[in-house]
Amino acid sequence: MLTLVPLMLASVPPIATVNRLPDFGDYPTAVYKGPLRFPNERDWPDAHWAENAALKVNFAGHFTHIIISCGIACTSDWIIDRRNARMFRTPTGAGDVEPLKIETRADSNLMKIVWVGSRNDGSGDTFPPCFRQFFIWTGSGFRAYAKRTEIQCPPDVARPQ
Repeated sequence: MLTLVPLMLASVPPIATVNRLPDFGDYPTAVYKGPLRFPNERDWPDAHWAENAALKVNFAGHFTHIIISCGIACTSDWIIDRRNARMFRTPTGAGDVEPLKIETRADSNLMKIVWVGSRNDGSGDTFPPCFRQFFIWTGSGFRAYAKRTEIQCPPDVARPQ
């Protein structure tokens, strides 16, 4: 029985890590080393096809996160599966927010998103509040790590008039 006590204690995470935010190292994945595929230029919805196609894997082992312009004060975020050129939308927030910052790593299934309030009127204006949310790539889609939580906005986010 004495030999089981250290094993049981070793399996319990330290209290300091119970309430910490997820980190890229918590969701590791191997990075794809094969040929990188990309959608055909004629099918690509953005004028920067060559620049986008040249980007390396930067998410979940075989995806490239890309921001596509969809007009004045409009962008959309996508991930491209570089093994087969399939496109996936990144997670979307509720209708009251848009992504301000998306962080990814090639060797991690974790995506960190900072959302910012948006007027959704085509003006491009953003305003507090800001939120943080984490998503895990499961192999077939995104799973929210937790509900979004309000955070302090970066200084460049405008205050509503």
